[in-house]
Amino acid sequence: MAPYPTRDEIEEIFSTRDVPELFHSHIAEHIDVSVPGQEDFHLSGHYKSIDAFHEAIYTRVAAALKPETIVCVVNRVIGGGDSSWAAVHSHSFATCKNGNPHRMEFVDLVRFNSDKKIAQMIEFFDTKQLHGHVEDHESSQSKEKKTDGS
Repeated sequence: MAPYPTRDEIEEIFSTRDVPELFHSHIAEHIDVSVPGQEDFHLSGHYKSIDAFHEAIYTRVAAALKPETIVCVVNRVIGGGDSSWAAVHSHSFATCKNGNPHRMEFVDLVRFNSDKKIAQMIEFFDTKQLHGHVEDHESSQSKEKKTDGS
């Protein structure tokens, strides 16, 4: 038996990334997540807990997308099994709440711990595009609150 998740197991893990409760069940309690990107795109950053990662990215992105339209597809997994490190290439497709299409390509470099949980993740994606979707949604929400008198 391999000491770390196999390619098939890693593919299964990442196919659940659109369901935070499922995906986060595969993440170690003490996670180290890096999302490279320009500082003015506040989705990029370095997160030391699943809660910080969830609040900074998942919650804000999920709020901008129509949940029933989200589809995640894992294209390939390299590594895993005997190696604690793996690379995961995937895509997600969805419709933003404002009707715009959301198409994102990801490459995740992940390190698994001895419990087969993700302990480190470096996530590469188009932070500018995702930032734009989130900003559009959050600014429209703030305008709606002002119109409602809230």
